[in-house]
Amino acid sequence: SERSKLKHEPHAAHTAQLQLTAAEWSQQSNKSPRAKAGIAAISRGFSRAKRVQSLAAETPECNTAHQPAAAMRANPMFLLLVSCDAFLRATVAKPQHVRVKVATSPIEGMRPGTSGLRKRTKVWEETPHYVENFAQAMVAGWRDVGGLPAAGGGTLIVGGDGRYFNKEAIQRVVRVLAANGVSRILVPVDGVVSTPGASALVRRSQADGAILMTASHNPGGPDADFGIKFNTGPDGAPAKEFLTEAVYDASTSLNEHVRRAGSSFDESRRRRG
Repeated sequence: SERSKLKHEPHAAHTAQLQLTAAEWSQQSNKSPRAKAGIAAISRGFSRAKRVQSLAAETPECNTAHQPAAAMRANPMFLLLVSCDAFLRATVAKPQHVRVKVATSPIEGMRPGTSGLRKRTKVWEETPHYVENFAQAMVAGWRDVGGLPAAGGGTLIVGGDGRYFNKEAIQRVVRVLAANGVSRILVPVDGVVSTPGASALVRRSQADGAILMTASHNPGGPDADFGIKFNTGPDGAPAKEFLTEAVYDASTSLNEHVRRAGSSFDESRRRRG
């Protein structure tokens, strides 16, 4: 019978399962460029699987229904089929970004100075929710004055001058921005950009602004200074006082911040140019 045949040909059963899954996925796909690329990759996986299946038919130890499961998984040809299935399932089940609400309370002393907030590095690094609170206040204040579109829109440059705590702060800020619905976040290579360079990126990208990890001329390091300042679009100019005051007002009434769970600043997906 067909069931008996599949039972004694595990590779054939696995390939049939792959083909069924691919057919279902293809029917549901809107054939976007990403979907087409996924289909092409899956097709290449099928070709490899068929070649492996033909090799497996000639290998008795791979074509025995009574072979122990551990030995099957140790076989390179079986692993190739499993890896193809894993790729397919990852494509079908598109990962969902988890938006996490974190209870917090206002933190004193968050009134920005010249276009940003500067404090000792340990304050940013060791005070619970300090970076996230300020990032949440930036989003709320910026939207209150109309300089940043509502959730689902907006483009922001996020980077810093490379001082101590630069990359960690970028990660935290980006998670908050993503959870608040900023649709496009541009991070320079390695997260490093000068303030004039960020202003140029705002103009070039037609961004709504830039958020920069810097304390300007103040020295950096674990026992020195760190800061977050922000420039506004469309010209990349330093934030005006009405905006910094709106950010401060927002910081005094926070009872939660939102962030996206998991990693946000993916080095493997960085784009040059």
